[in-house]
Amino acid sequence: MMELMAAMMLAAGTPAGPTVQQLFDTATAAFDRQDLPEALAGYEAIEKKLGPNGSRRSLALARARKGRVLVALRRDAEAAIVLRLAVEGLPAGDANLREDRFFALFNLGAIAERALDYAAARRDYAEARATTDDIPLRLGADGGLIRTTMFDDPAAAVALADRALTDVATLQGETKDVRARLRTLRGRALLQKGELPAARAELQRAMQELGGLTLKVDSGDIAARSDLAIAAMLAGDPDDARRYLAYTGAGRLKDGGLMPAVDNALPSCGGPDGLRPDDVAVIEFSISDDGGVGHVAPIYASRSGPVALAFARAVADWSWTPDKVKDIPPLFRAMTRLELRCSTSSQRPDIAALLGNGLESWLAARGVAPVEDGAGSSARDVARLRSELASREALSGPNSPALVPVLWVLAVNPVIPFDERLLLAERMRTILETGNAPGGARAAVTILAANSARRASRYGRGRTTAEFLSRLGRALEDPAIASDAAGSAAIRLLIVDRLAEDRKYDAAKEGLGVVIGDGRLGPRDPFRVAALMRLASVELARKDMVAARSAYERTGLSAQECALVDAKPSLRRTNASSADFPDEALRWGFAGWAKTEFDIAANGRTIGARTVIAYPPFIFGAAAQKMLGNAIYEQSYRPQGALGCGGQQVGVRFSLPDWMR
Repeated sequence: MMELMAAMMLAAGTPAGPTVQQLFDTATAAFDRQDLPEALAGYEAIEKKLGPNGSRRSLALARARKGRVLVALRRDAEAAIVLRLAVEGLPAGDANLREDRFFALFNLGAIAERALDYAAARRDYAEARATTDDIPLRLGADGGLIRTTMFDDPAAAVALADRALTDVATLQGETKDVRARLRTLRGRALLQKGELPAARAELQRAMQELGGLTLKVDSGDIAARSDLAIAAMLAGDPDDARRYLAYTGAGRLKDGGLMPAVDNALPSCGGPDGLRPDDVAVIEFSISDDGGVGHVAPIYASRSGPVALAFARAVADWSWTPDKVKDIPPLFRAMTRLELRCSTSSQRPDIAALLGNGLESWLAARGVAPVEDGAGSSARDVARLRSELASREALSGPNSPALVPVLWVLAVNPVIPFDERLLLAERMRTILETGNAPGGARAAVTILAANSARRASRYGRGRTTAEFLSRLGRALEDPAIASDAAGSAAIRLLIVDRLAEDRKYDAAKEGLGVVIGDGRLGPRDPFRVAALMRLASVELARKDMVAARSAYERTGLSAQECALVDAKPSLRRTNASSADFPDEALRWGFAGWAKTEFDIAANGRTIGARTVIAYPPFIFGAAAQKMLGNAIYEQSYRPQGALGCGGQQVGVRFSLPDWMR
């Protein structure tokens, strides 16, 4: 009896806790004052309190609100799951939940747009618009619909913009900014439709709505003026284009502002999206503090269809080093544009890649797990990889082979400085030596370390090449590497390539003779063939045509195959001068850069130079192509004058003189 009375007294003294409504009120108040962590905790408490058997309506409402918080926290992947559940549970005909249903669908559209899934974004934006009669909310959905429609159906996007502008006319109060942004989108849609005069007129109206061509610059001004520059350039009015672009500030910052990404792979011509070499797109993006790309969106594409999104997806995976990013003013980090084309470059196999999977096989034999693929961006991968390295080290120790896969991926990450990459490679080398790894695996890590040393700032200008050759030379003294035919051949070929660049042809020929004469390599071994191709070019440089032809014929390859396995020819003369800086760019005070792609003929002349990346758009591309068209490379031995090297890429930087900065 006493136990029962004690239990009743304890129960009576235990508070019941906040009700669902109280939790809603607290979480909503936290969201209103932008205390996002507290708001998230509140809505998650509601989900837990309701449980799977609670009110379906209340649970859906909590998820809709939670989804908005997750979007604000930039946790799109989680938000998408929660918001989709919310939409499924919110009654479509409940007027009291209409706004929550709108925001759930609108945010799903925004998430899909950011993920460059424009088809899904259109679906969700359209459904969101249909849920509400509130004109400002409908205009938000209309903006998303126009942006995600114009590259597939520009005529429909123009019609959507017209409908939105009609709605704006019914609003009371100041609506200039809203009209200007809709007119900017309408102008872009007209550009995609090919109606250049109408596009220029519409974009001009947008700019005037924003205050005209003044020295005031915000994101709306930059967008309208940049779009006007594209329209003017396409209409054959480059002077007007430069004038508008000058008033955006692009290319007019110290040292040109934006530097090229360290990881900037372009989509290949052809491929699943059917890209053509003459396709061009202008992509807008932002750069986050960690060097990864934040927002990314296509602005213009030379033809409708998948072109625009193919380029945007490529840029989404680019990376900059964080220390370079911090020097860019915040406004331009948040909104930068590039001119892009697809790449026709054929991938030349790296010497280290010819070593095969010796390192992977050694690790697999020891039960070492590989590293999972990242999200695509090198910058975003760094934190995840450092965390995994720390976890593996805590579990297996500082010298365990389990660390090697993570160390390797970090050591080839372009965002990490070469000094640190060298330290990572040296740590791998120590682990492999301690574990008696085979020569091929050691050679691969040695090459990685030597390449990092060649670029590491700790050795100072002029010392890196000596350090590169010294490291490779010492590696040949390692008995494990010397006893591995492929490993020692790979290292000798890298030494030879450097000697040939320095025109030390006799020493290069001697090194190649060692590889070619190694009886452990078969007649068609990739390293022996690569050595013979290099020997043909070295003999050509030594003016011994008979020896060059003999070496070439011993490869057994066609001219096209040889262009893929031979060393890249060295640049001999650029023939560039200050006169190559475009006069018009100089007059407007532009600085910038371009990446140009070209082939190299056997006689060392460049062929078919074409700009594949340019900043600012449409300013320096033609000048870069002209410069590279005049460059001279080392000759390669090819019968019938076939290509010496295909698909080369070179960056050209255009800097203003000191007195203009």
